[in-house]
Amino acid sequence: MAGVRLMLAALLLVGAAGASADPARKERIAALGAQIAAAPGDASLYLQRSLIYSAVQLGDLARADVARAEQLGNPADAAYARGILEYREGDFAAARRSFDRYLAAHPSATAAQEYRFRLSRDAGDYVAAMADYRHLVEAGVALAPGHHLAAAHMVQALLPAAGPEAALALLDARMAQLGAISVLQRAAIDLERQRGNYAGALARMAQLEEPLRATPEWQLDVTELLIADGRPGEALPYLELAAEQLDTLRHTTAHDHTRARLAALQAETERRLAADAG
Repeated sequence: MAGVRLMLAALLLVGAAGASADPARKERIAALGAQIAAAPGDASLYLQRSLIYSAVQLGDLARADVARAEQLGNPADAAYARGILEYREGDFAAARRSFDRYLAAHPSATAAQEYRFRLSRDAGDYVAAMADYRHLVEAGVALAPGHHLAAAHMVQALLPAAGPEAALALLDARMAQLGAISVLQRAAIDLERQRGNYAGALARMAQLEEPLRATPEWQLDVTELLIADGRPGEALPYLELAAEQLDTLRHTTAHDHTRARLAALQAETERRLAADAG
């Protein structure tokens, strides 16, 4: 009976945690509670539940489940769940120790290594983060695009003398491996701008997906690059197409901002053309 009361109290807390405690998680917590009541000595059940508690920001309940799992089984096996809880609470030093402990016992656990990459990134330890990143890439782990962007940023910070080249090489290697990913290509375009390679940025713009190339924003991005590359005359067709596209769009804050950008670029293009002619 006491176990049932504890399970009901936990479910009430999950409900109070807000929208993050979605119905599927509540159902899973209830199911795990029933399994724990039937097999109270199974440490893995407590660890599974602790991960859900941690995800819905019920740290005390997660911590209690991790502690119980540590009592029932090998504490090293519980270090992954403890590390996630510590990471989410911002205790990076403790989380690193937990992930190190877990990976020492389970060296092929890429999920733990990915968390360690994230905490090293967030803690500003770029050398450690890149070591984990390289291992994850070599292991063929499907990382989120944001991880590749973070890695490119860290490479640039670690190798300032190389400028954007090392970051570009990393992004190109990932796109060669994974295929076209617009967010990575966009980052590469920004890096090409940084190093003044506007022709290279234009070539990358042409590789973006068709839906992106069909927007007035894309036309204006190309216009900016052509002006920067000293080719304002070539920008005229893009300005005309952007104007035509915007004429078909209703007035919103975003569209009006694009219209203002179009007007500014039209004026700048005319000024550059006049300067070239004079």
